[in-house]
Amino acid sequence: MSRNKSRQIGYAYSPEYTKLADLLPANIGRASLVDDMIRSHNLIEQCDDIISPCFASKDQLTAYHDSKFISYLLNEEDVTYSDSEDESDSGSHSSTHSSLPNEDVDKRLQERFGLEFDCPVFDGLDKYIRAISGTTIACARYLTSRNANDDKQRVAINWHGGRHHAGKDKCSGFCYVNDIVLGILELRKRFEKVMYVDLDLHHGDGVETAFAYSNKVLTVSVHRYDKGFFPGSGNSKFCGKGRGQNYTINLGLRAGLNDESLRRILRDVIWPSFERFQPEAVVLQCGADGLARDPTKEWNLSIRGLSSVILDIIDFGKPTLVVGGGGYNHMDAARLWCLVLGELLVGKEATEKWDMIPEGSNYIHMYVDDGYAYFPDEVRTINDLNSKDDYLDRVIEHTKMQIAKIDPILA
Repeated sequence: MSRNKSRQIGYAYSPEYTKLADLLPANIGRASLVDDMIRSHNLIEQCDDIISPCFASKDQLTAYHDSKFISYLLNEEDVTYSDSEDESDSGSHSSTHSSLPNEDVDKRLQERFGLEFDCPVFDGLDKYIRAISGTTIACARYLTSRNANDDKQRVAINWHGGRHHAGKDKCSGFCYVNDIVLGILELRKRFEKVMYVDLDLHHGDGVETAFAYSNKVLTVSVHRYDKGFFPGSGNSKFCGKGRGQNYTINLGLRAGLNDESLRRILRDVIWPSFERFQPEAVVLQCGADGLARDPTKEWNLSIRGLSSVILDIIDFGKPTLVVGGGGYNHMDAARLWCLVLGELLVGKEATEKWDMIPEGSNYIHMYVDDGYAYFPDEVRTINDLNSKDDYLDRVIEHTKMQIAKIDPILA
Protein backbone atom coordinates (compact mmCIF):
# COMPACT_ATOMS: atom_id res chain seq x y z
CA MET A 1 0.00 0.00 0.00
CA SER A 2 1.54 3.30 -1.05
CA ARG A 3 0.67 6.66 0.38
CA ASN A 4 -2.90 7.87 -0.09
CA LYS A 5 -2.48 10.93 -2.31
CA SER A 6 -6.01 12.13 -1.58
CA ARG A 7 -5.17 12.65 2.09
CA GLN A 8 -3.51 15.64 3.76
CA ILE A 9 -1.68 15.00 7.05
CA GLY A 10 -1.07 17.66 9.66
CA TYR A 11 1.13 16.79 12.65
CA ALA A 12 1.29 18.93 15.80
CA TYR A 13 4.94 19.37 16.65
CA SER A 14 7.58 21.68 18.04
CA PRO A 15 10.52 20.92 20.34
CA GLU A 16 9.10 23.33 22.92
CA TYR A 17 5.74 21.55 22.86
CA THR A 18 7.43 18.18 23.33
CA LYS A 19 9.18 19.48 26.46
CA LEU A 20 5.90 20.70 27.95
CA ALA A 21 4.12 17.43 27.15
CA ASP A 22 6.96 15.58 28.89
CA LEU A 23 5.88 17.13 32.20
CA LEU A 24 2.78 14.97 32.70
CA PRO A 25 3.53 13.06 35.94
CA ALA A 26 2.00 9.81 34.67
CA ASN A 27 4.10 9.88 31.50
CA ILE A 28 7.24 11.86 32.27
CA GLY A 29 9.45 11.90 29.21
CA ARG A 30 7.07 9.94 26.97
CA ALA A 31 6.52 12.80 24.52
CA SER A 32 10.26 12.95 23.79
CA LEU A 33 10.31 9.22 23.02
CA VAL A 34 7.34 9.55 20.68
CA ASP A 35 8.63 12.54 18.75
CA ASP A 36 12.18 11.14 18.64
CA MET A 37 10.90 7.91 17.11
CA ILE A 38 8.97 9.88 14.50
CA ARG A 39 11.96 12.15 13.78
CA SER A 40 14.38 9.24 13.51
CA HIS A 41 12.15 7.68 10.83
CA ASN A 42 12.31 10.99 8.91
CA LEU A 43 8.54 11.42 9.10
CA ILE A 44 8.22 14.98 10.35
CA GLU A 45 9.51 16.49 7.11
CA GLN A 46 7.17 14.22 5.13
CA CYS A 47 4.02 15.60 6.75
CA ASP A 48 1.97 17.84 4.49
CA ASP A 49 1.71 20.38 7.28
CA ILE A 50 3.23 20.96 10.69
CA ILE A 51 0.49 22.25 12.97
CA SER A 52 1.99 24.86 15.28
CA PRO A 53 1.26 24.04 18.92
CA CYS A 54 -0.20 26.97 20.80
CA PHE A 55 -1.50 28.00 24.21
CA ALA A 56 -5.26 27.96 24.80
CA SER A 57 -6.70 31.17 26.19
CA LYS A 58 -8.86 31.17 29.29
CA ASP A 59 -11.90 31.84 27.11
CA GLN A 60 -11.11 28.75 25.03
CA LEU A 61 -10.69 26.60 28.15
CA THR A 62 -13.95 27.85 29.65
CA ALA A 63 -15.87 26.99 26.49
CA TYR A 64 -16.47 23.79 28.46
CA HIS A 65 -14.68 23.93 31.80
CA ASP A 66 -15.84 25.78 34.91
CA SER A 67 -14.30 29.25 35.17
CA LYS A 68 -13.22 28.91 38.81
CA PHE A 69 -11.64 25.55 38.10
CA ILE A 70 -9.64 26.97 35.20
CA SER A 71 -8.64 30.05 37.18
CA TYR A 72 -7.24 27.82 39.88
CA LEU A 73 -5.33 25.64 37.40
CA LEU A 74 -3.90 28.74 35.74
CA ASN A 75 -2.68 30.00 39.13
CA GLU A 76 -4.57 33.27 38.96
CA GLU A 77 -4.05 35.24 42.14
CA ASP A 78 -7.05 37.57 41.96
CA VAL A 79 -9.82 34.99 42.12
CA THR A 80 -12.12 34.72 45.14
CA TYR A 81 -13.83 31.39 45.71
CA SER A 82 -17.03 30.77 47.60
CA ASP A 83 -17.02 27.14 48.64
CA SER A 84 -20.68 26.28 48.20
CA GLU A 85 -19.89 22.59 48.52
CA ASP A 86 -19.07 22.99 52.23
CA GLU A 87 -22.11 24.24 54.11
CA SER A 88 -20.15 24.42 57.35
CA ASP A 89 -18.07 27.24 55.87
CA SER A 90 -20.02 30.22 54.63
CA GLY A 91 -16.88 32.27 54.02
CA SER A 92 -14.94 32.71 50.87
CA HIS A 93 -11.42 31.81 49.90
CA SER A 94 -8.96 34.02 48.12
CA SER A 95 -6.49 31.40 47.07
CA THR A 96 -3.75 30.59 44.69
CA HIS A 97 -1.71 27.44 44.31
CA SER A 98 1.97 27.12 43.67
CA SER A 99 3.30 24.58 41.24
CA LEU A 100 6.22 23.94 43.57
CA PRO A 101 5.71 20.82 45.71
CA ASN A 102 7.01 22.36 49.00
CA GLU A 103 4.78 25.43 48.85
CA ASP A 104 1.85 25.72 51.22
CA VAL A 105 -1.26 25.30 49.07
CA ASP A 106 -4.95 25.17 49.77
CA LYS A 107 -5.52 21.44 50.28
CA ARG A 108 -9.27 21.77 50.34
CA LEU A 109 -9.40 23.41 46.93
CA GLN A 110 -6.96 20.85 45.61
CA GLU A 111 -9.35 18.11 46.73
CA ARG A 112 -12.35 19.94 45.30
CA PHE A 113 -10.68 20.27 41.89
CA GLY A 114 -9.13 16.79 41.89
CA LEU A 115 -5.53 17.97 42.23
CA GLU A 116 -4.34 15.03 44.30
CA PHE A 117 -3.43 11.36 43.98
CA ASP A 118 -3.20 10.71 40.22
CA CYS A 119 -3.39 14.41 39.31
CA PRO A 120 -0.81 16.16 41.49
CA VAL A 121 0.14 19.80 41.11
CA PHE A 122 3.48 20.14 39.31
CA ASP A 123 5.79 22.89 38.18
CA GLY A 124 4.56 24.18 34.82
CA LEU A 125 1.01 22.84 35.17
CA ASP A 126 -0.57 26.00 33.80
CA LYS A 127 1.62 25.97 30.69
CA TYR A 128 1.07 22.23 30.23
CA ILE A 129 -2.74 22.38 30.21
CA ARG A 130 -2.81 25.45 27.98
CA ALA A 131 -0.41 23.82 25.50
CA ILE A 132 -2.19 20.45 25.32
CA SER A 133 -5.63 22.00 24.95
CA GLY A 134 -4.54 24.78 22.64
CA THR A 135 -2.83 22.31 20.34
CA THR A 136 -5.86 20.01 20.10
CA ILE A 137 -7.99 23.07 19.31
CA ALA A 138 -5.43 24.05 16.65
CA CYS A 139 -5.73 20.56 15.17
CA ALA A 140 -9.51 20.93 15.06
CA ARG A 141 -9.13 24.26 13.29
CA TYR A 142 -6.81 22.62 10.78
CA LEU A 143 -9.75 20.37 9.87
CA THR A 144 -12.40 23.10 9.83
CA SER A 145 -10.25 25.43 7.70
CA ARG A 146 -10.32 23.08 4.72
CA ASN A 147 -11.42 24.82 1.55
CA ALA A 148 -14.81 23.59 0.34
CA ASN A 149 -13.29 22.91 -3.10
CA ASP A 150 -10.51 20.74 -1.66
CA ASP A 151 -11.55 17.09 -1.88
CA LYS A 152 -8.59 15.78 0.14
CA GLN A 153 -9.31 14.13 3.47
CA ARG A 154 -7.58 16.06 6.22
CA VAL A 155 -6.11 14.25 9.23
CA ALA A 156 -4.73 16.19 12.22
CA ILE A 157 -2.63 14.38 14.82
CA ASN A 158 -1.77 15.46 18.36
CA TRP A 159 -0.24 12.42 20.06
CA HIS A 160 0.23 14.35 23.30
CA GLY A 161 -3.47 15.11 23.64
CA GLY A 162 -6.27 12.70 24.46
CA ARG A 163 -6.99 13.55 28.11
CA HIS A 164 -10.42 11.94 28.16
CA HIS A 165 -11.09 11.65 31.92
CA ALA A 166 -11.07 15.33 32.91
CA GLY A 167 -14.45 16.64 33.99
CA LYS A 168 -16.03 20.06 33.71
CA ASP A 169 -14.64 21.15 37.06
CA LYS A 170 -12.36 18.34 38.22
CA CYS A 171 -9.14 16.63 37.21
CA SER A 172 -9.19 12.84 37.04
CA GLY A 173 -7.11 9.90 35.86
CA PHE A 174 -3.94 11.79 34.86
CA CYS A 175 -6.14 14.25 32.93
CA TYR A 176 -6.23 17.90 34.02
CA VAL A 177 -8.39 19.43 31.29
CA ASN A 178 -10.37 17.69 28.58
CA ASP A 179 -8.72 18.74 25.34
CA ILE A 180 -10.90 16.25 23.44
CA VAL A 181 -14.14 17.96 24.47
CA LEU A 182 -12.65 21.33 23.54
CA GLY A 183 -11.58 19.91 20.18
CA ILE A 184 -15.05 18.50 19.47
CA LEU A 185 -16.68 21.82 20.35
CA GLU A 186 -14.32 23.53 17.90
CA LEU A 187 -15.17 20.99 15.18
CA ARG A 188 -18.88 21.56 15.72
CA LYS A 189 -18.48 25.17 14.67
CA ARG A 190 -18.33 23.79 11.13
CA PHE A 191 -19.43 20.14 11.29
CA GLU A 192 -22.93 19.47 12.58
CA LYS A 193 -22.30 15.84 13.53
CA VAL A 194 -19.11 14.46 15.06
CA MET A 195 -18.33 10.85 15.91
CA TYR A 196 -15.93 10.15 18.79
CA VAL A 197 -14.19 6.76 19.03
CA ASP A 198 -12.17 5.88 22.14
CA LEU A 199 -9.81 2.87 21.98
CA ASP A 200 -8.09 3.47 25.33
CA LEU A 201 -8.07 0.68 27.92
CA HIS A 202 -10.05 2.97 30.23
CA HIS A 203 -13.55 4.33 29.67
CA GLY A 204 -13.74 7.78 28.07
CA ASP A 205 -15.96 9.04 30.87
CA GLY A 206 -15.15 12.74 30.64
CA VAL A 207 -16.03 12.97 26.95
CA GLU A 208 -19.13 10.83 27.42
CA THR A 209 -20.40 13.06 30.24
CA ALA A 210 -19.91 16.20 28.16
CA PHE A 211 -22.10 14.91 25.32
CA ALA A 212 -24.44 12.44 27.03
CA TYR A 213 -27.47 14.63 26.23
CA SER A 214 -26.47 15.37 22.64
CA ASN A 215 -27.63 13.71 19.43
CA LYS A 216 -25.01 15.65 17.47
CA VAL A 217 -22.01 13.87 18.99
CA LEU A 218 -21.95 10.08 18.91
CA THR A 219 -19.49 8.65 21.45
CA VAL A 220 -18.19 5.09 21.11
CA SER A 221 -15.92 3.82 23.88
CA VAL A 222 -14.19 0.42 23.77
CA HIS A 223 -12.77 -0.18 27.23
CA ARG A 224 -12.10 -2.55 30.10
CA TYR A 225 -15.02 -2.69 32.50
CA ASP A 226 -15.14 -4.43 35.85
CA LYS A 227 -15.94 -3.76 39.48
CA GLY A 228 -13.20 -1.61 40.95
CA PHE A 229 -11.55 -0.91 37.60
CA PHE A 230 -10.97 2.81 36.96
CA PRO A 231 -13.01 4.90 36.36
CA GLY A 232 -15.87 2.53 37.26
CA SER A 233 -18.18 3.78 34.51
CA GLY A 234 -18.89 2.56 31.00
CA ASN A 235 -21.43 -0.19 31.52
CA SER A 236 -22.68 -1.36 28.13
CA LYS A 237 -26.25 -0.66 29.25
CA PHE A 238 -25.67 3.10 29.53
CA CYS A 239 -26.57 4.67 26.18
CA GLY A 240 -27.07 8.38 26.85
CA LYS A 241 -29.79 10.61 28.25
CA GLY A 242 -32.64 12.77 26.96
CA ARG A 243 -32.32 13.55 23.29
CA GLY A 244 -28.89 11.90 23.46
CA GLN A 245 -30.48 8.51 24.14
CA ASN A 246 -28.71 5.85 22.02
CA TYR A 247 -25.95 8.28 20.98
CA THR A 248 -23.62 6.95 23.69
CA ILE A 249 -22.21 3.51 22.88
CA ASN A 250 -20.22 1.64 25.52
CA LEU A 251 -18.44 -1.64 24.97
CA GLY A 252 -17.44 -2.61 28.51
CA LEU A 253 -15.08 -5.55 28.03
CA ARG A 254 -13.27 -8.16 30.08
CA ALA A 255 -9.56 -8.86 30.40
CA GLY A 256 -7.46 -10.27 27.58
CA LEU A 257 -8.92 -8.45 24.57
CA ASN A 258 -6.91 -9.50 21.54
CA ASP A 259 -6.49 -8.27 17.96
CA GLU A 260 -9.16 -10.57 16.57
CA SER A 261 -11.80 -9.41 19.04
CA LEU A 262 -10.99 -5.73 18.48
CA ARG A 263 -11.19 -6.19 14.72
CA ARG A 264 -14.60 -7.82 15.16
CA ILE A 265 -15.72 -4.80 17.20
CA LEU A 266 -14.55 -2.55 14.38
CA ARG A 267 -16.54 -4.58 11.85
CA ASP A 268 -19.71 -5.16 13.89
CA VAL A 269 -19.97 -1.98 15.98
CA ILE A 270 -17.72 0.93 15.02
CA TRP A 271 -18.27 0.79 11.26
CA PRO A 272 -22.07 0.21 11.52
CA SER A 273 -22.27 3.12 14.00
CA PHE A 274 -20.46 5.34 11.54
CA GLU A 275 -22.72 4.30 8.66
CA ARG A 276 -25.87 4.82 10.70
CA PHE A 277 -24.88 8.17 12.22
CA GLN A 278 -23.23 9.62 9.08
CA PRO A 279 -20.90 12.07 10.87
CA GLU A 280 -19.15 14.88 9.07
CA ALA A 281 -15.99 14.51 11.18
CA VAL A 282 -14.38 11.88 13.41
CA VAL A 283 -12.31 12.21 16.58
CA LEU A 284 -10.19 9.18 17.45
CA GLN A 285 -8.54 8.58 20.83
CA CYS A 286 -5.70 6.06 20.46
CA GLY A 287 -4.67 5.14 24.00
CA ALA A 288 -1.79 2.63 23.99
CA ASP A 289 -2.47 1.06 27.39
CA GLY A 290 -4.29 -1.89 25.82
CA LEU A 291 -1.05 -3.14 24.28
CA ALA A 292 0.15 -6.53 25.47
CA ARG A 293 3.25 -5.25 27.25
CA ASP A 294 1.65 -2.29 29.00
CA PRO A 295 2.18 -2.53 32.77
CA THR A 296 -1.59 -2.47 33.33
CA LYS A 297 -1.53 -6.09 32.06
CA GLU A 298 -5.21 -6.10 31.13
CA TRP A 299 -5.43 -6.50 27.35
CA ASN A 300 -3.37 -8.38 24.79
CA LEU A 301 -3.33 -6.14 21.72
CA SER A 302 -0.32 -6.06 19.42
CA ILE A 303 1.24 -2.90 18.02
CA ARG A 304 0.38 -3.96 14.46
CA GLY A 305 -3.13 -5.06 15.44
CA LEU A 306 -4.11 -1.83 17.21
CA SER A 307 -2.44 0.25 14.53
CA SER A 308 -4.44 -1.46 11.78
CA VAL A 309 -7.74 -0.67 13.53
CA ILE A 310 -6.73 2.97 14.02
CA LEU A 311 -5.82 3.25 10.34
CA ASP A 312 -9.05 1.59 9.24
CA ILE A 313 -11.06 4.19 11.19
CA ILE A 314 -9.06 6.99 9.57
CA ASP A 315 -9.89 5.27 6.27
CA PHE A 316 -13.56 6.01 6.87
CA GLY A 317 -12.58 9.10 4.91
CA LYS A 318 -13.91 11.93 7.03
CA PRO A 319 -11.89 14.83 8.45
CA THR A 320 -10.26 13.12 11.43
CA LEU A 321 -8.71 14.47 14.61
CA VAL A 322 -6.36 11.87 16.11
CA VAL A 323 -5.06 12.09 19.68
CA GLY A 324 -3.07 9.88 22.03
CA GLY A 325 -4.07 8.92 25.56
CA GLY A 326 -2.90 6.26 28.01
CA GLY A 327 0.18 4.15 27.48
CA TYR A 328 2.62 3.39 30.27
CA ASN A 329 5.16 1.32 28.39
CA HIS A 330 6.56 4.45 26.81
CA MET A 331 8.64 2.66 24.21
CA ASP A 332 5.65 0.68 22.93
CA ALA A 333 3.49 3.82 22.83
CA ALA A 334 6.20 5.44 20.70
CA ARG A 335 6.32 2.39 18.44
CA LEU A 336 2.53 2.37 17.98
CA TRP A 337 2.03 6.05 17.27
CA CYS A 338 5.04 6.25 14.98
CA LEU A 339 3.76 3.23 13.03
CA VAL A 340 0.35 4.89 12.54
CA LEU A 341 1.92 8.09 11.25
CA GLY A 342 4.38 6.09 9.15
CA GLU A 343 1.68 4.13 7.35
CA LEU A 344 -0.23 7.35 6.66
CA LEU A 345 2.86 9.02 5.22
CA VAL A 346 4.96 6.33 3.55
CA GLY A 347 2.55 3.39 3.29
CA LYS A 348 2.37 -0.12 4.65
CA GLU A 349 4.94 -1.55 2.25
CA ALA A 350 7.56 0.78 3.71
CA THR A 351 6.65 0.24 7.36
CA GLU A 352 6.67 -3.54 6.94
CA LYS A 353 10.43 -3.20 6.43
CA TRP A 354 10.87 -1.56 9.81
CA ASP A 355 12.60 -4.14 11.96
CA MET A 356 15.02 -2.21 14.18
CA ILE A 357 14.98 1.07 16.08
CA PRO A 358 16.81 3.59 13.85
CA GLU A 359 20.41 4.22 14.84
CA GLY A 360 19.70 7.94 14.70
CA SER A 361 17.36 7.73 17.69
CA ASN A 362 18.53 9.81 20.64
CA TYR A 363 17.01 7.19 22.95
CA ILE A 364 18.21 4.00 21.27
CA HIS A 365 19.84 2.90 24.53
CA MET A 366 16.38 2.53 26.08
CA TYR A 367 15.52 -0.27 23.63
CA VAL A 368 18.50 -2.49 24.46
CA ASP A 369 16.43 -5.03 26.44
CA ASP A 370 14.36 -5.68 23.30
CA GLY A 371 17.47 -6.15 21.17
CA TYR A 372 16.59 -2.83 19.52
CA ALA A 373 13.70 -4.55 17.72
CA TYR A 374 10.89 -2.35 16.44
CA PHE A 375 8.37 -5.17 16.94
CA PRO A 376 9.45 -7.07 20.07
CA ASP A 377 7.77 -10.24 21.28
CA GLU A 378 4.37 -9.03 22.49
CA VAL A 379 2.65 -12.32 23.31
CA ARG A 380 1.42 -12.77 26.88
CA THR A 381 -0.17 -15.87 28.32
CA ILE A 382 -3.55 -14.29 28.94
CA ASN A 383 -6.78 -15.64 27.56
CA ASP A 384 -9.36 -13.40 25.92
CA LEU A 385 -12.10 -13.65 28.53
CA ASN A 386 -14.46 -11.81 26.20
CA SER A 387 -14.91 -15.03 24.23
CA LYS A 388 -15.90 -16.95 27.36
CA ASP A 389 -19.62 -17.67 27.79
CA ASP A 390 -20.31 -15.79 24.53
CA TYR A 391 -19.73 -12.51 26.41
CA LEU A 392 -18.56 -10.52 23.38
CA ASP A 393 -21.43 -11.92 21.31
CA ARG A 394 -23.92 -10.60 23.84
CA VAL A 395 -22.28 -7.17 24.12
CA ILE A 396 -22.22 -6.77 20.34
CA GLU A 397 -25.80 -7.93 19.94
CA HIS A 398 -26.95 -5.42 22.56
CA THR A 399 -25.02 -2.68 20.80
CA LYS A 400 -26.46 -3.57 17.39
CA MET A 401 -29.97 -3.06 18.75
CA GLN A 402 -28.91 0.33 20.09
CA ILE A 403 -27.33 1.36 16.77
CA ALA A 404 -30.58 0.54 15.00
CA LYS A 405 -32.31 3.16 17.18
CA ILE A 406 -30.05 5.99 16.05
CA ASP A 407 -32.02 8.31 13.81
CA PRO A 408 -29.65 9.63 11.12
CA ILE A 409 -32.21 12.20 9.96
CA LEU A 410 -32.89 13.54 13.46
CA ALA A 411 -29.19 13.65 14.21
